[in-house]
Amino acid sequence: MKKECKWWLNTVQNPGGLHIAFTLASAGQWAKFVSDMKKCIALMKKKPELNHNSTTATYGMTAKVPDSAFLGGIANLHSEALIDTL
Repeated sequence: MKKECKWWLNTVQNPGGLHIAFTLASAGQWAKFVSDMKKCIALMKKKPELNHNSTTATYGMTAKVPDSAFLGGIANLHSEALIDTL
């Protein structure tokens, strides 16, 4: 999103994800954001090699879960549902 469409999204950790905040300055661009998100998802599906991130988030509530073994599966289900919704 940052490179292709100039949107800056914050990463989260354990499970990996992103944080989106709309402010008064960006709320008027919601339709462009949705369009750009769909464009980037299609591009990542077409070129899976783009689906990686070399940065690490340094915050997140899930870091406090004693047994996080199941979180990867939940994150994958959530991500797939989100992508299917878009």
